[in-house]
Amino acid sequence: MLAGVSAPVAWSIVQRQGDALETRFASQKTQTKQVDRFRENAATIKTPEALLKDRRTLQFVLESYGLESEINKTAILRKLMTEDPDADSSLANQMTDQRYRQFARDFSKWDVAVPFEKSGALDTIVERWQTAQYEEQLGEDVSGLREALYFQRNAPSASSVLQLMSDSALALVLRVGLGLPSQFSSLDFDQQRAVLEDRVDLTTFSDSKKLDSFLRRFLIRYEQEYGDAGNSNPVASLISSDGSTDGLYSLLGSTLNLSV
Repeated sequence: MLAGVSAPVAWSIVQRQGDALETRFASQKTQTKQVDRFRENAATIKTPEALLKDRRTLQFVLESYGLESEINKTAILRKLMTEDPDADSSLANQMTDQRYRQFARDFSKWDVAVPFEKSGALDTIVERWQTAQYEEQLGEDVSGLREALYFQRNAPSASSVLQLMSDSALALVLRVGLGLPSQFSSLDFDQQRAVLEDRVDLTTFSDSKKLDSFLRRFLIRYEQEYGDAGNSNPVASLISSDGSTDGLYSLLGSTLNLSV
């Protein structure tokens, strides 16, 4: 949709015309066919096991939660769908990533009501899926755009830096937007957390103008860091980075300002 457009220009276009672009994207035949197929198949699924066996429907559901990479982790998905997410011992309750917790809350009450039969449930999943697909397409057109839009949707509701760190996509935007080097992930987790908590004012992300400025900086820095390789899953490289930590400890005393 926006191939060939620079990231800052693409961001401005999406901010002005995003609703119309998303509606146009969702109306494409390839999108409507997948939605129709999902609605038809979901109506027949009454148990967690049935969902796990229907790979196409499961893929659709997981994509709507941003968990598509977990499709082969059957044991984890089964636990999320069969345990009480509010129980202290449940897997969902031990996870800091809110995507898993939301999935568990929505899909762990099969004995009370089949998730797909709840009022508005299918519409909600479809809306989430369409948004995720739309953002993925924009990310293929313009490096970093998908991550920026995901951050724009989710960061304002974050209640802690830890919550942002627990989501690899949000953590990537946070790091790049702050101008931290890719080797930052080589630091001990507690050191990373200390650095970020010292520099991040969460109220920045609930201010639309400040959030917009932060994400524009992110897009510029993202392009500088990843260039044409921006679509090669930088989240994975961030997590697996084993680069030198030389000079990183000086960050503990430096100042990076999110304010605009």
